[in-house]
Amino acid sequence: VYGYVQRPGLVDLNPEQSTNLNSAIGAAGGFQADAAYVPSKVRISRQTEQGKLVEWWVDPRKEDTMLMPNDIVYV
Repeated sequence: VYGYVQRPGLVDLNPEQSTNLNSAIGAAGGFQADAAYVPSKVRISRQTEQGKLVEWWVDPRKEDTMLMPNDIVYV
């Protein structure tokens, strides 16, 4: 998890608890305290089985996307 979070970097998510977007942001310390507002767009990057990099945007306030191992989240 990178970008406007308290502790950017690698985050380990326990699959027995939750592997969703908001859990990853929370594990990175949550959104930066000095942010004017909660971001309405967060980018997720994922490598497919064919080795292609796909990226898409998610609104974390409305959609709590399930993450896969090695996904990269940009807040």
